[in-house]
Amino acid sequence: MAHPSWGVEQTHEYHRDGRGWLGLGYNWWIGFDGTIYEGRGEKQGAHAGPEWNHRSFGIGYQGDFSSQEMTDAQVESGAWLNAKLIEQHGLSVEDVVGHGDVADTACPGANFRMAELREKTRQILEGDDMLDKAVVYSGEADRDIAGQLAEELGCGVFPRQVAEDLGKFAKVLYVVGGGEDGLEADSIVDLSGPNRWATHKRVAEHLL
Repeated sequence: MAHPSWGVEQTHEYHRDGRGWLGLGYNWWIGFDGTIYEGRGEKQGAHAGPEWNHRSFGIGYQGDFSSQEMTDAQVESGAWLNAKLIEQHGLSVEDVVGHGDVADTACPGANFRMAELREKTRQILEGDDMLDKAVVYSGEADRDIAGQLAEELGCGVFPRQVAEDLGKFAKVLYVVGGGEDGLEADSIVDLSGPNRWATHKRVAEHLL
């Protein structure tokens, strides 16, 4: 991102108002806490120039990795998203590249943990790796409280659809909204309530 603090909303506004694009240029975007946001999804992005936008996916990461370090949660979430896309589209770990591999740019920065990201992606694809724990949230209204829980637990946080697509990917899943149907794990801690407010109360009590 080459910005130390911008969240997905600020990045979207900059791409729309500063660059004149339709909005966020990335297909997906990963925050410091590991939250995966869908930007353009499977549609063409605006992330790597005209030669690559139509035949690649762009995953943006919050932070300026010329001066900052990626978080562990970002590496975990990025690897799982990579593995999901690789399986869905018949790709390989070698297809996981940085912006600077296809364009004349310093992006994604010297501190971007590309080697770790590729290795963890490989381990997931080979079935050699499973997260100890992860937080799953159901809707945008649950995203912030799920992020707080993930930060407290020191793990990644995933939208429900991504978690369902991944199958069994964590030993313990903490579920914030939507219940445990469709999710797989050795153990599930369901903090979902009958409505948003009850869910947030249960998560808040768990954080105490």
